[in-house]
Parts: sequence; C-alpha cells; structure tokens
Amino acid sequence: MPEVSQISPYTASCGGGLILNKDVYNMQPGEALQLTNFEPSIEGGYRRINGTTKYNSTIVPQVASSSERVLMSAIFNDIIIAGRGGTVYSGTTSGSWTSRATSKGTTYTYDFDKFNYNGTNKIIIATGSAAAFTLDTSYTEDIINATGGGTAPTNPKFVKSFANHMFYAGMSNATHSIIFSGPYTEDDFDTGGGEIKVGDVVTGLKVFRDSLFIFCQRKIYKITGTSSSDFALAEVAKNVGTIAHHSIQEVGGDIIFLSADGLRTIAGTARIGDVELGTIPKQVQDRINDITYTNVTALVIRDKSQYRLFYPTDGAEDSSRGLIAVVKVNPNTGQLGYEYWYKRIKSFLLWFRLYK
Repeated sequence: MPEVSQISPYTASCGGGLILNKDVYNMQPGEALQLTNFEPSIEGGYRRINGTTKYNSTIVPQVASSSERVLMSAIFNDIIIAGRGGTVYSGTTSGSWTSRATSKGTTYTYDFDKFNYNGTNKIIIATGSAAAFTLDTSYTEDIINATGGGTAPTNPKFVKSFANHMFYAGMSNATHSIIFSGPYTEDDFDTGGGEIKVGDVVTGLKVFRDSLFIFCQRKIYKITGTSSSDFALAEVAKNVGTIAHHSIQEVGGDIIFLSADGLRTIAGTARIGDVELGTIPKQVQDRINDITYTNVTALVIRDKSQYRLFYPTDGAEDSSRGLIAVVKVNPNTGQLGYEYWYKRIKSFLLWFRLYK
C-alpha cells in the first residue's frame, strides 16, 4: 500500500497588521498584504470596521456655499460644537443646529481646548482668521480682547491651556511667538502674562504630561514651569517638525504627529522630565507618501488604542483615505508596537458621524 503522509496542522495568529515593506517570503504568518477597512478585533485577529452612523440627520448649515467644509467638531457640555465655514454651531442628536459665533474665517485651522479657571466650564476656539473666543455652558460667545489688560493676540491659529495659563500661537503678525495670559484667566495679558519667541514658525501646540510642546516647521520645543517667573523653553528636536497640526494626538503614552518623513512619536522616558523622539516603523510608508499636508486631520479612539489619520488624496473630501495605527502586542514577536490598517472614506468632513 502507498504510504500516507501525516498532515500536521499549523495555527497562525492574525497579527502584525498591514505590511507593505516586505516581500511574501519575509513576512511573518498572520501579517497582511491587503487590509482595507479592517481593524484589530478585541477577541484577536482582524475584523471589518463597523463603519459610521450620522450623529444628526440634519446637515450642519452652510452659509456661503455647499462646498464649505466642516472644520471642527468637539463634545462640550454633552453636546456637539461644530465649525463650518466661518460659523460655529451647537447641536444635539436631532433637530436643527444653533449658530453660536459667526464671521470666524474659512481657513482649515480651527483649534480648541476646554478649561475651567473660575468654576465655569468653557471651550476656547481659535481659527487663524479672527480673534480667539470662548463659549460657556450657556453658549455665550466672549471674544478674547485683553479685557484684563495688555495686548491680546490678533488672530491665533492655535490655543492650549497649560499650567492655568492660556497659550496662543500662529498669529500672522507673530509667527515665531507664543503669547500667554496671566494665571487663571484667558484674557488678561498684563499681570502674569508674557511672550516667548522660538526659532521657527509655530505650527501646533500640545500639552503632554507636565510640558507644553511647541511644534514648528523644522523644530520642536517644550515649555516647562508653572508661571511667568519660571517658564523655561527647551529645544527637543532639530530638523523635525510638522505643518499638519491636526495630526498631533496623544495615544498609548505617546504623542503621534505627521512629519515630512512620516509618522513620528514623542514619548516620556524613565528619566523625569526627559523625552525621546522616535520614528514609527515603516510598514506603510508608501501610503504615507500619498499624504499631502493639506486638510489632514486625526482622532483617537481610546478604548481601542487607535490613532486614525484622515487625508484627501486629491484635495477633495469625497476621495479621502485613512490610516489606522493601533498599539498592540504582536503575536509573533510578543513585543508591543504599532500595527496599521488602511481605510477608504466617503465625505468624512461634510457630515458629522460617530464611529460605532
């Protein structure tokens, strides 16, 4: 009788994500050559992304034309604050949107932060085309105009609350400066306020642990301290920066941002007060090479440890794409790192949608 060969089963765990920088002979079992609209499953392996659902069936109003983009969305006081064109609206899961602030410009630089200096929750918004302004829980607009003294920033693009001071940057007449208010106020630039200048054009702000990181076109700085008497500026990196400030997010103990050579991270090290700059591995570098810095945006889904980067491929939102980076233990190596997925998106900026 002919000899029957014994067949031994081999179990390969799906893990490693999308790998585009290896040939099939060097890939680990379970790594993917094509992976579109997938994400890691909490049960292990990969699963299809559920997709999106409309937050409100009523579209955010357009003022000038239907080509105006939704430039901002934020959850504040348990409802959504939305910026489209030069108008900021509030809305719930049904019904019409209510205009809260107008004539804020049409540039793609909306930035915001939430804070509470005097017992009242507020959100502060900067657009780069007008003075920054706040909304309180009654959604009353208050324009930042140096009510408490000093000179207010004219048209900041970026705004962050740090050490109980409000920091502004990206002014057209002071591109290399960061202006900060006095303590526990957003509009007094006299008592305890000041200005810090850096050696490059500021392109973003991010608070990380006990520091305010200042992203520039080609450099990164950080500010430490608690008041104008001890604020200190230190250089973190040379020849590395970002011009896509919406890409700057914190996930898994890292700040992730898009630089000219791909996605990078800033992580806190074991040494107190120290940081390290890292490059995320290049599994999807050819996808990153497709990204232009125009209209890039990002979000973090914390319960999935996901960083999602969205970008138009030809300047139009209806042809947008996305990258998903996930902090996950690789089943083949046992090491904690980033895995990647690729996502196709349809008109992600024109409607408000929440991921399931």
